[in-house]
Amino acid sequence: MPYDGTDEYPVGDYPGTAGLESLSFSESQSADFGTSTEAIIDNSLSPSRANRIHRLLGLLVLDPKLAQHVTLAELPKRQQRDSELLHACVEQIANEPDTSTATLLGFWYGTPEGQLLTELAGREALEDDEGREALFTALLKQVVNEATLAERRARFNQLKTTSYADLSADEKRELLTLTQEIRSLTGRN
Repeated sequence: MPYDGTDEYPVGDYPGTAGLESLSFSESQSADFGTSTEAIIDNSLSPSRANRIHRLLGLLVLDPKLAQHVTLAELPKRQQRDSELLHACVEQIANEPDTSTATLLGFWYGTPEGQLLTELAGREALEDDEGREALFTALLKQVVNEATLAERRARFNQLKTTSYADLSADEKRELLTLTQEIRSLTGRN
């Protein structure tokens, strides 16, 4: 029976499919072709020097002991593979405090995440322990503050769409407070 485009695939018409049930298109669509956010292409495993999470990962691979400065609760929860990798690495190091660079890379070897970790570790300049720790702490602070900063900027931009003369006294105070908070979060005090 040729396939006529209806809602079922003719599984029985092909050799080697004996015993398999027909799969309706709606089941196939929800399983393989869903339109959820997971279907969006995630390029977060493409190395980028400008990506702060990538910088943190590279430093963490070079010196896993830096993970002691991180609590999982403070890390932002983004639905991107690099962010999930940072969470996984920090958790792995927390569970095994004697984790070395080789152990960390070996655990992820043969995966896209392992390739990213290897590339990122190779990009970081070898600095003394104090310099690496200071850089890690500064980058971590920026990553942790990103969500708060985005919220503040969104509200700031919302208020800026209104003429200053039309703002209430409370909105003017809020605008001033937001300006100060944004400067503080970006390090421009």
